[in-house]
Amino acid sequence: MREALGAAGERVKRLEFPTADKDARPGLWASFVASYARLSDDEAAALRAFGALWAPTGTPYVIGRVAMLKNEDLAEEVLRRLARRSLMKREKTDDGVTRYRAHDLTRDFALALLRERAELPDAQERALNACVAYAQRYAERDRAAYDRLDAELDNLLSSAQWAKDHQKWEAVNHLALDLWGIMDIRGREVSNLLLSGLEAARVLGNRFDEATHLNNLGLAYFNVGLIDSAIDRHQDAFRVAQSDGGSAPAIRGRSLGNLGRDYAALGNYELAIDYYNKALDAAIDIADILSECNWYGHLGLAHAALGDFEEAVEYYELALSTVEKGSEYAHQRLKGTWLVALGEAYDRLGKFNEADICYESALPIVRFQIGDLRATGKCLGNMGLHYELQGDLNRAEGYYNRALDIHRGIGEKHAVALWLHNLGDVMKARTDRTVGTEAAALLRQAVAYYEEALAIRREIKDPRAEDTAAALEAARGPAGGSGGAGVRVASGRAA
Repeated sequence: MREALGAAGERVKRLEFPTADKDARPGLWASFVASYARLSDDEAAALRAFGALWAPTGTPYVIGRVAMLKNEDLAEEVLRRLARRSLMKREKTDDGVTRYRAHDLTRDFALALLRERAELPDAQERALNACVAYAQRYAERDRAAYDRLDAELDNLLSSAQWAKDHQKWEAVNHLALDLWGIMDIRGREVSNLLLSGLEAARVLGNRFDEATHLNNLGLAYFNVGLIDSAIDRHQDAFRVAQSDGGSAPAIRGRSLGNLGRDYAALGNYELAIDYYNKALDAAIDIADILSECNWYGHLGLAHAALGDFEEAVEYYELALSTVEKGSEYAHQRLKGTWLVALGEAYDRLGKFNEADICYESALPIVRFQIGDLRATGKCLGNMGLHYELQGDLNRAEGYYNRALDIHRGIGEKHAVALWLHNLGDVMKARTDRTVGTEAAALLRQAVAYYEEALAIRREIKDPRAEDTAAALEAARGPAGGSGGAGVRVASGRAA
C-alpha cells in the first residue's frame, strides 16, 4: 500500500501548513494510514467512497450507495462517526440539507485506496448509478426536493459529464431530464447539460426525449435572450414530435406554446396569440391541466402587451381557476406566476388594492414555497411598478433594485433591461421633485440606466428597445448630452 499511496503522499509534502515544524507535513499521510487501519469495514467503505465522487461533498444517500451500505440511515450514522474522528466535516447547506465534506487530502487518500484495491472502476460506476437514482428520486417534486438536488448538484452535473465521456447514454439522458427543473428554477447555466442530453437521446433513438431536450434547450436560450436560437430549437422540437406520430401530443403542444413565447419576445404578439391558441387546444384535447393553465396565462401576457388589460385579466383568472385546487408543486408554481401577472394587469388598470392582494399572495409562494428565483424577481419588480404608479418612488426604486440583483445573478437579460429602464424612469421622475445640482445628478443616473438598458435590448432584439431609445433621448435633452441638459432648474414643482 505504501507504494500505491506514495504519489498522493507527495502532495502533502508540497503543501504549506500553519505550523513551524516543516518536518511534520509528511506525518499527515502517515496519520491517514494509521487512522484508516482503525476504521470498521463500514467506515472504511464510506471513506473510500469519496475517492469515487467528483465533488468534495456528498449526501448520505449518495455516499451510502457508493459504499454499498445497507441504507441511508446507516450511512448517516457511519459518516457521523467519521466526522467525530475529524476525517470529514458534517455541514448543512443554506437550505438545511445535511451533507459531508472531505478535505482534498482525504479525497486523495481515498482515491489512492481505491486504486490500490483495484476498485476504482466499480466505485465510479456505483457513484454514477447513485447520482442517477438521487436525481430521479427528487426531480420536480417540491421545494424540499429541489433543495436536496441543489445540495448534491456538483456531483450530479459532474456525473453527467463522466457518463458522457464513457458513453453511458442512458444515464446522460436521465440526468439531463431530471436536472432541467432545478437548473431552470434556480437560474443555473444549463445549455451544456441539455446538449449532452440531446446527443444521448439521439444515440438511443428516443424521439420523445429528443423533442423534450430540444424544447428545454430552447427555453434555456430564451432565458438568456437568444431568441433566434430558441425559435430554431422549438421548431426542431415540433418537427421531431410530429415525426413521432401519436405518442407525443403533449410535446407538440408545448413546442407550439414555446414558439408563441419566442415570437412574443420579438414583439409579434398576433403570431404569438395564434401559437398560444394552438397550444391551448392541444392541452385541452389531452386534458393536460397544467399546460392549459400555462397557455391561458401566456394569452393574458400577449393581450397585456397589446394594451388590452381587461382581457388579460380574464385569461389570468382562467389560468388560476384551472389550478386553484391543486396542491402539487407544479400547480403552486403556476399559481404564483399568474398571480404576479394578474397583479400587474390590475396595476395597469389602476386597481391597486386588487394588485396588492395578488402580490401578497404570490410572493410567499414563489419565494419560499417554490424557491423560483425568476418568478421572485418578477414579483419584486412588479411591486416596484406598483409603487411607481402610485408615486412612491423610494419604494419603487428599492423593489426594482432587488429584482435587478436577482435577474443579473441568473443572467436573464430581458428582465435586467426592463428593471434598468424602469429605474431610469424613477430617476427621471425624481428630477421633477428636485432642483439644481441634485436634479442634474438624478438625470445623469437616469441616462446611465437607460444607456445600459438600451444596449441590452438591442443585443437581444427586444422590441422595446425603441421605447428605451426615446426615453434616453428625452433624458439627455435638446443638447444631447448627459451632464444635466434638459433639467428644469428651480421649476417650483413640489413632491
